[in-house]
Amino acid sequence: MKKSIEIVLFTILVMYLCPFILTRLSDQQNGQALMFILLLCINPIYCLLLGIACGLDWKNCLYYPLFPLIIFVASMYYIFNTFDKAFVIYGLFYFAITLVTMLVTIFIIRRKEKQLQTVLGENDETK
Repeated sequence: MKKSIEIVLFTILVMYLCPFILTRLSDQQNGQALMFILLLCINPIYCLLLGIACGLDWKNCLYYPLFPLIIFVASMYYIFNTFDKAFVIYGLFYFAITLVTMLVTIFIIRRKEKQLQTVLGENDETK
């Protein structure tokens, strides 16, 4: 439970507070450039890291990939006072990044465990 609260708080920090601060403290030209950097670089990197963290403990983190989707769409609605399809598409994109990264991490961990069991099984037979 504590881990999910930490992840929700950090997701709120990245997906809500960063755009909120960018839109309030910068002028229009710099704000747009910073929002592009946030939308195209920082948020996807955060989703990759969240997907890796979810993949390492996937039994307890199955619903974590939904956090970026929900929090991003809600925060964009709150910041810009409009519900645009583009924000939903970005949210789905972030969800897909997180989910695919989680699945790849699970696949890699299971493959390594299987290889380790094979190696340990062969060592037990040779003794």
